[in-house]
Amino acid sequence: MKLKSLRAIAPVLLLAGCAGAGPASERGFFTGIGAAVSGEDVRGAQRLESSAALQERAAQMAAERNNAAQAEAARSTAAVRASEQRLARLQRDLAQQRATLERLRAERAQNPEAAAEGARLQSELDTLERDRRAAAARAGGPSADQVQSIERRAGELDAALQRFGRI
Repeated sequence: MKLKSLRAIAPVLLLAGCAGAGPASERGFFTGIGAAVSGEDVRGAQRLESSAALQERAAQMAAERNNAAQAEAARSTAAVRASEQRLARLQRDLAQQRATLERLRAERAQNPEAAAEGARLQSELDTLERDRRAAAARAGGPSADQVQSIERRAGELDAALQRFGRI
């Protein structure tokens, strides 16, 4: 007789299990048994575990992107500081070149060839100073390429000043 009554109750349990989706704490006795028999609890647990694993991976990837972004920001900040320091050195070098040029122009004021060369060097020095100020005022700081170009041109000007001193 027990077997007959279990057979009579089994469809009710299955129907209760199908209708009983949701957390176990919110289900009744028969609904809970039906969910356990049908495997719905296991599938629900697997869905939750899968969702949690995906969320953990997404959080891990976000943390990795954040770490990479912070490292890049640190590298960028260091590069800008280095460029700013190079520009400060250039400013001092250009001031020394200006003083040297003024002295040499005064010494060679009577030589027409030297006067023309002095004016050309003065123009180049003024252009270098404008470019240095523009690089220093650049949004985001001076670029390494700008600074390198100004440094190269300042070196060329220094060599030209040495030649001018031998005239």
